[in-house]
Amino acid sequence: GKYLEFWLYKNSDLIICLTNSFRNYLINLNFDSKKVKIVTNGVNTKFFDPKESINKKKELLNFNVSYFGTIGMAHSIITIVNTAKIIQDNYPKLPIKFTLIGSGAEHSYIKKFILDNKIKNIKILKNISRNKILSYLKITHISIIHLKRSKLFKTVIPSKLFENMAMGIPIVHGVLGESKKLVLKHKIGITFTPENSEDLCKSILKLYNDKRLYNEISKNCLNTSKLFERNNLAKKMLDEIMKVV
Repeated sequence: GKYLEFWLYKNSDLIICLTNSFRNYLINLNFDSKKVKIVTNGVNTKFFDPKESINKKKELLNFNVSYFGTIGMAHSIITIVNTAKIIQDNYPKLPIKFTLIGSGAEHSYIKKFILDNKIKNIKILKNISRNKILSYLKITHISIIHLKRSKLFKTVIPSKLFENMAMGIPIVHGVLGESKKLVLKHKIGITFTPENSEDLCKSILKLYNDKRLYNEISKNCLNTSKLFERNNLAKKMLDEIMKVV
């Protein structure tokens, strides 16, 4: 497998990476840096349109915190569930509600844990359609992105980061590495220590209590999403391909 991989890199005229980390990995293996380019993941801002959701969220009684994605071994969703329990036990009057949307190896375990521990401020749903996801995004105040503490995840940028950005949803971000740098650089959310429920709780409460900060981060999300418009990134990729054709 490695031999074929290295042969392909060596004989390619162009290698397009999704992150700086992947590019640096290839350059450190002595592949020609001139042929290793970066075109990140992005978002269709016409589909993920925040106009309707901004007014909708103003009318909501609850402050909705959502997690969209795989509910698997690598994601430590129990961290989010324990955060919901901390808020239920210590701040019972706050209208903060959690929604987990997705499937994966730990879905049944998480669902049972919520029921067994009588955590009433969180619900878990299986995978739903793209249009239904959009309807949940429209009523989401904060989106959580989370992966376990691992060197493996330092090189990745979760694609849902861009979708939340386009919807103007501040991100509470618990992933080490390159995606954390992106969140801090563009000020599109608050970072917390992965697998630390207390730290996640503090981050959520900070955005709940500080409306000025919340609105500032939401605006940063909308502005930054323009840099990652998928059509523009597709043109960039085409330009790179045409240079070597």
